[in-house]
Formats: sequence, structure tokens, C-alpha cells
Amino acid sequence: FPRPRRRSRPTTTPVLEFNEPVAETEAVWQQVANSIDFETIKNAMNKLPNEQREVIMMAYFDGYTHREIAEVTKIPLGTVKGRIRRGMDRLRNLLDNQEAVG
Repeated sequence: FPRPRRRSRPTTTPVLEFNEPVAETEAVWQQVANSIDFETIKNAMNKLPNEQREVIMMAYFDGYTHREIAEVTKIPLGTVKGRIRRGMDRLRNLLDNQEAVG
């Protein structure tokens, strides 16, 4: 489904609201940034299930908080967090496999 339009916010780092170490999530994105080009990331993101890809894009590319994603999509907050976590795990595996192949 199309993502709702948001009003502009100052450019800031999105606030992570889940109960996992921030360093772990930052480490995944740092690994991605250091070792993979945009096309590889795009291909890996396209392999995620739609519901995982959507919430990851909202959180990490559009700057929504988990709570905002839950409100906009009418999905329970715990479900949003779970989809992001499972999606990030799957994305990490896809990217690790891509590195092994490439």
C-alpha cells in the first residue's frame, strides 16, 4: 500500500524505540554501508516480505519511530517491532550471503 506523506522534519537520526542494543542495529547498517553498494541493498530489500520491507523503509529511510509506524499502519506496536526485527535479521542474512557469493 502507498506510504502516507509526512511533513518535513529537520534532518536527524531516527529514534530507535525497540528493546535491543542500539549498537547491534547500528553495526548492521555500518556493515552495510562499508561493504555493499546501493544496488545490492536494493536487491536484498526487494527479497524481504512486503510487510517487513514496508516497516523497515518507514523506520530507517523515512524516519518514522516504531510508535508512528504503528499509528499510521494501524498495526500493533509489538507487531511493528517484530516485523522490523525479523526483517533486519533476514536482511543481514541476505547481505551476508551476497558477500560470500560476491
